[in-house]
Amino acid sequence: MRWRWGTPVGELAPGRIEDERFDAVFDVRGVGARPSLPVRGVRGEIIWLHAPGIELHRPLRLLHPRSRVYLVPRPDDIVVVGASEVESEDRSPISVRTLLGLLSAAHSVLPELAEARVVHTETNLRPALPDNLPRVEHRPGLTRINGLFRHGWLIAPALVDDALEEAGLASRTTQELAA
Repeated sequence: MRWRWGTPVGELAPGRIEDERFDAVFDVRGVGARPSLPVRGVRGEIIWLHAPGIELHRPLRLLHPRSRVYLVPRPDDIVVVGASEVESEDRSPISVRTLLGLLSAAHSVLPELAEARVVHTETNLRPALPDNLPRVEHRPGLTRINGLFRHGWLIAPALVDDALEEAGLASRTTQELAA
């Protein structure tokens, strides 16, 4: 198995990336899959906080008409706060509006974050298709997974399991559940 992280891919076909041949190719390039898929990028910004003493054991999500925020616990007292949703393909650093909005919403959910320290911010593009629904396409030698949009971290594991099963490469998780 070989991964191609951060490597531009110009031509992709069943069993082939550029001039190299493979038994199976998995295309999970997000916006890099254009023009093969009608995918657009939606700007998403997240904040990494160092929050010692906060015991968060699972992700939390606030869905409110004015604020959407999720908090995800990570090792070493890190809490990831996300994420904005801006119809733009701008990858510049986080905006003040997003920083203040996400931190205010996170603080309203978990007031103990008041003394947390901002250690890192990220901005990237979420791949979205015209209907905002994820797409898994499979044909022999090529599986495409794209368009996970806002829900990638929630649905990616299930989509990968489904795609592996459809490709005849059932994952360990699928095999364990079947046992």
